[in-house]
Amino acid sequence: MLVRGFAVAVVGPFVMLGLHELTHIAVARLWTPVSISIHSRVPLRVKLIFDSVPPPWFRRAIMIAPILVGVATAIVVLGTGMWADLRHMDPYYLDEFIILNWIIFIIPSPADVRGFINPALIDAEPPD
Repeated sequence: MLVRGFAVAVVGPFVMLGLHELTHIAVARLWTPVSISIHSRVPLRVKLIFDSVPPPWFRRAIMIAPILVGVATAIVVLGTGMWADLRHMDPYYLDEFIILNWIIFIIPSPADVRGFINPALIDAEPPD
């Protein structure tokens, strides 16, 4: 019981930050193959280099992909009744940690906001 609470409280935020960046990568792969490089480690940011330049609307979709996935996940969890089961799990504070981790996943970084407002800021040039 204590191990589960520790894992969600301490390890969960780091996992959510990684999943946030992986969501950007997964959505970008829907359009074209991408090259990935780590832009910074703290905070974790990746740089995507596209093989073919996607249109601006798709680059905006890449930037808000974690929000869309997070909202869809919340709809599924609430709609299927999984949340009611999670609220009654031990330890009693587990649901609060799950909500905090979900917020860490969906909140856009400043780079996400800049990329959504101006998709030309996203490095969309194909490699030489």
